[in-house]
Amino acid sequence: MRWELLMRRAGIASVMGRPKRRRAKPHLIATDLVYRDFTVTQSNRKWLTDITEHHTREGKVYCAVVLDVYSRRVMGWSIDSLPTAALVTNAPGMAIDSRRPGRGAIIPADQGAQYGSWAFTKRAKDSGLVPSMSSVGDCYDNAM
Repeated sequence: MRWELLMRRAGIASVMGRPKRRRAKPHLIATDLVYRDFTVTQSNRKWLTDITEHHTREGKVYCAVVLDVYSRRVMGWSIDSLPTAALVTNAPGMAIDSRRPGRGAIIPADQGAQYGSWAFTKRAKDSGLVPSMSSVGDCYDNAM
């Protein structure tokens, strides 16, 4: 306990815990443009995307999917062993390459770190998609 005595004499104290990382606030990245309104009159106007976790014999596998709200068809998907920004960027990439959406199509996602990443947001905006994020802790945001 000699170090305690030395610290006390020097007038310093230890700090508990580790420093907190600052994350971007979701409302600064994208706002909720859908409000659970899953009705559209034509294809390529609203796309939904989400990640699911699947347990396999080899371990966990994560699958990101992009779904067209109008046709309810899967247009893009990506599978990886980690839920990274690359996983959620590859799925819309497949959908964009096959569908070529017009400017202004909305792509809502949850507030996961992957969907708030620079890579996902840049990919969506460069393709003319408008990123949208649901409210915090809302289990019905991607109910469709």
